[in-house]
Amino acid sequence: MANESIYILLAEKITPCPIAEAIFEIRFDSVMLGDAIFGTFYKEFKDEFTEFLKLPILQLPEAIRSRDQNLIHSPHYKLKKDNFLLQIGPKVFSLVNLKEYSGWDTFSQKILDTVGKINKTGAVNKLTRVALRYINVFENLDIYDKSNLNLMLSEKPFDASNFDLTTEVQTEKCVSRVKIANNATIGIEETITKGSVIDIDVVYKNNKDNIFENLRNVLEISHTDEKILFFSLLKADYVKTLNPEY
Repeated sequence: MANESIYILLAEKITPCPIAEAIFEIRFDSVMLGDAIFGTFYKEFKDEFTEFLKLPILQLPEAIRSRDQNLIHSPHYKLKKDNFLLQIGPKVFSLVNLKEYSGWDTFSQKILDTVGKINKTGAVNKLTRVALRYINVFENLDIYDKSNLNLMLSEKPFDASNFDLTTEVQTEKCVSRVKIANNATIGIEETITKGSVIDIDVVYKNNKDNIFENLRNVLEISHTDEKILFFSLLKADYVKTLNPEY
């Protein structure tokens, strides 16, 4: 039984794939101004990511954008190609795999290539956050019924028909913010879906490490933590219905 659990945790793929968005994000400090940051990054990606969009946050005065703690790590621009999206702000950069998930091998290599270009610009002085996030959506499904979670009230099962839980899980290298909801309205790009969500945001703890040189290792650690959390949340019998490939 223990071996079976290990295999479930390490499943490479499930079908249908619930991943609606996979996001790699860095937050950083730079001596450059916001517009200069964008211009510097844009030169590296404009030939590949040809769809360009200014975001509504740019309609706010710069003084507000730069001082509001809820806005300083918001992107100002989006660049898109197929199912990949770049989001760029004065202190943030993210690579998003939208809708059809490309698989870890492809996504992780895309991260390495993208961050390599950013590192080459010399615009980033210090990384303040390095994170890997997966938003899993289960349409028209109560994920609580399929999960290993059990809510008790006065030693009796607690009705979880409208369940929304956010918590943090610590490991040696990472801290993961986990959100689980079974009656959610999820907006991904222009698509609105009702159902359940498992949202796992894994943050690598030690930003003093040379992340640029050790990014492949950081990615593998973060991805493994995310996979273990995801599959640990789900009942083994339910995972079997998702055609796991090992």
